[in-house]
Amino acid sequence: MKTTLNKLGREISYILRHNPKKYDLSLDEEGYVLIDELILKLKSNEKFNGISKDDLIALLNIDNNKRYVVKNNMIKASYGHSISINKNDVVIPPDILYHGTTKEAYSSIVNNGINSMKRGYVHLASNINEAIRVGKRRTNIPYILEIDAKRAYLDGVIFYKGNDEIYLTKYIDEKYISLYEIKEVFVVCAVIYDNDKILCVKRPANKSLPLCYEFPGGKIEKGETKEDAVIREIKEELLVDIEVDNYLGCVSYMYEERVNTKPFIVHLNVFKAHIVSGDVTLTEHVDIKYVTKKELVKLPFAKADIEIFKLL
Repeated sequence: MKTTLNKLGREISYILRHNPKKYDLSLDEEGYVLIDELILKLKSNEKFNGISKDDLIALLNIDNNKRYVVKNNMIKASYGHSISINKNDVVIPPDILYHGTTKEAYSSIVNNGINSMKRGYVHLASNINEAIRVGKRRTNIPYILEIDAKRAYLDGVIFYKGNDEIYLTKYIDEKYISLYEIKEVFVVCAVIYDNDKILCVKRPANKSLPLCYEFPGGKIEKGETKEDAVIREIKEELLVDIEVDNYLGCVSYMYEERVNTKPFIVHLNVFKAHIVSGDVTLTEHVDIKYVTKKELVKLPFAKADIEIFKLL
C-alpha cells in the first residue's frame, strides 16, 4: 500500500510542481487545483484509475515532508515548482537558514551565490537535519551552508514560507553564505569471518545508536596505524586476537543532529580479519551474531555500517 501511495505522491508532485498540462489541469495563480478535479484526471491514467479521495487523505497522512497544502477542497505543492506561481505568503525568516548542496556546486556558490536554477525558488531549510536530508538526494556527504537570513531580510531580500521547515527566495548572494563546519571522525572496524559467517555486535541501549548492530572497532589513537588500531580495538571489545587479511576500503556517512549531538561525518576504515586466539567475550556490546553476507540486511545495522555492505 505504501509503495502505491509513494508512486501516487510522486505523480501528484510532478503535476503540481512541474507539468499540470500532462493531465489537462489548470492551476490557479497560487498553484491550487480542485482535489476532485485532480482525482478525476488522475483516473485517466491506468496506473491510478482505482484511486479515491481516501487514497489522497492517506497520502497526506504519510507526507512527513509537508509537500502539499490543502485548503477549501483544493491542493497545491508547498514548494519545488519549476512552473511560475504567485507567492503571497511573504514572511520574516528565522535568523539562520541552511542549504544542503554538493562539493561541486559549492565551488560555484562561493562566487555566484545560490540561484534557483530550473526551480522557481531557492529552497532553504529551517534546521540542519532538513538541509542534510535534502543534500543527500544528490550526494552521500553534502556540504551544509549557513545562511544569514536575518541580514538578507534586513537588506531587502524577500522570503516566502514553503512549510514549517522550508523557506523560499529567488536568490541568495554569496555574502550571506558561510560553510557550516561539521566534525569528522576517523575510525576502524573489522569484518571478522568464521568460515562463511560474519561476526556482528549489538550496541547497548544507553549509548548512541542504541541497539543497532555494527562491525566491531573504534577510533584511531594518536600515533597508531589503521591496522594497529583495529587489532587493539578488537582486543579491547572482544578479548580476542585477530589477524588482518586485507584492507577493504573506507566508507563515509553523515549522521544528522540528535539530542546533545551535533551532526558529524564518520569515515570507517574497514578490514577483513579472522580470530587467531581467544574466545569472544563482549566487554562493550550486549549481543553477538554470526550471519552470512545475505543475512546482514535482516539486522538493524547502524547506518554508517550499512555502507560497508557494498565492500563485502
